[in-house]
This record gives sequence, structure tokens and C-alpha cells, in this order.
Amino acid sequence: MWVLSILCGIGLLFWLGVLFERKLVAMVSALALASAGGFFLASGYMPWHSVPAFAAVAVLGWGLKKQPCSIDTCVGWTLFIVFLLLLGFHQLPGFSPYSVAMDGSVLQFWPQKIFLLLLVVLRVLRPVRPMRQIRRLGSPPVIFGGLLCLTLAVLIPLALLSGYARWGWPSLTGLTYLYGLAYNLVFVCIVEESFFRGIIQTALSRWLRSRRWPLADGWAVVAASLLFGMAHLGGGAAFVLLATLAGLAYGTVFYATRRIHYAVLLHVTVNGVHQGLLAGGSAGSSIHLG
Repeated sequence: MWVLSILCGIGLLFWLGVLFERKLVAMVSALALASAGGFFLASGYMPWHSVPAFAAVAVLGWGLKKQPCSIDTCVGWTLFIVFLLLLGFHQLPGFSPYSVAMDGSVLQFWPQKIFLLLLVVLRVLRPVRPMRQIRRLGSPPVIFGGLLCLTLAVLIPLALLSGYARWGWPSLTGLTYLYGLAYNLVFVCIVEESFFRGIIQTALSRWLRSRRWPLADGWAVVAASLLFGMAHLGGGAAFVLLATLAGLAYGTVFYATRRIHYAVLLHVTVNGVHQGLLAGGSAGSSIHLG
């Protein structure tokens, strides 16, 4: 239990260090995360051949961020994104979950999440400048508050009407529930928003702008949201719809504020409300944190 809790804390410090450009904090926490990866590697939860693969992809990602747009960089970005998707969907062989018993439940953590966090957060692109009409909507906190209310007002009724969610508190103990929220923030919301909004949406905006598409930024938000929804196919059609709509809100708040932490905060709030609506998770269940 303490291993997973420390991982959440270090992962959050790493993201905050990168976000607010505190290089020492980011560097120390990145080294701590890499050391945790070494623990899982030595314990047999990750294959040794993953080390050169992670190193090669990290170098590729660093090089892509430094190079101007060209055919070579398009190919490089494709390889980089495909690797991240394979890693995120557990399609690379040799990995096994780290399990720990907690209050009658079994928590399972996939160790590749550590390297996914490192690779994605460090490759977030500089956001595009929104249109003048968007900038007139108000300050970032005002935009965030309005989108939060609108998102919950839309998603909660849809989740209940579709049968995907029902009113009630989860049967998990308070400690397990709080840990689930902490994990959700660090290894789900931060990773997904950095990838879908910080990389995919921003790259699409830049590319469509360069092609002089009308409403280029809007199409980028929609496309990234659709990809985000499709990434949740395992949860069924209702979940895909809800995730796509939520993705539109996450993408909009990121585009309007140019700050990834507002997208992360909106995402983790929606997920927290979602977890609070579901009365599942009985004692003795296995909870997959990855």
C-alpha cells in the first residue's frame, strides 16, 4: 500500500515540477520514478528488454520536440504515439501487474504507467493561442467554473438515463476510495490529458492551421475528443458517448485557457463524481489501476 501511495505522491510532484517549470523538483521526482521503475524491473514485473525500448522512445520524443515540422517528424510522431498507445493499452508483452491487498480489496498497478507518465508529460506541446472571441469569455477560473457546471449538468443525467451509472455511494472503504482518486489524478487524468490534449489536440491544431482549414482549432478539439472516446471502447457504447462528450469539455477548457491543469482538474472532478455515483466495488474485488 505504501509503495503505491508514494508513487502517486512522486508522480504528482513530477507533473507539478514540469508544469510550473521547477526543474529541480521535476528532475528529482523523475529520478525517483525511474528508481521505482527499477524496483519493478528487478522484481520481475517488467521485462528487461523494455529498458532499451523506453530509452529509444524517450530520445525520439526529445528529438521530435526540437525539430521543425517535416515528413521525417510526421513519421517520428506516428511511431512515438503508436508506442504510447500500445503501452497504455497493455499490448506490449512481458508486463504483469503489481498487486497489493487493501481493506478486503486487491489493488493492481501496472508498472508501465510510470514510464507512460514520464514520456507523455515531458512531450506536451506549447498550446496554440485561442481565437479572440474565445479570449473574451473571461478569465481561466471563470471559464473552468462554467464548463465544470455545464459538463456535470450534461453527463450526470446521460449516465443515469443510459443505465451506465446509478445513484449510490461505492461500497469500498474510505481509504481505498481516496487512494483510487489519488491514482486517478496522477496515472489517469494527468496522463490522458497530457496525451490527448497536450499532444494530439495541439498537434492537430497546428497542422490544420498550417493547411488554413476553417475552424481549425474546433476540428482539433472534436477529433481529439473522438479519439478519447474511442479509447474507452472497452466500457461499452454508453461509456464511449460519455467519454467523447467529456473530452469535448476537457479539450475546450484546455484550448480556452491554454493551461493543461484546468483540463486535468475538470477530468478528475468528473471522474470523482462518476465514482461517487456508482455503488459497485464489493469487498474482496480486484481493482485494476491501469
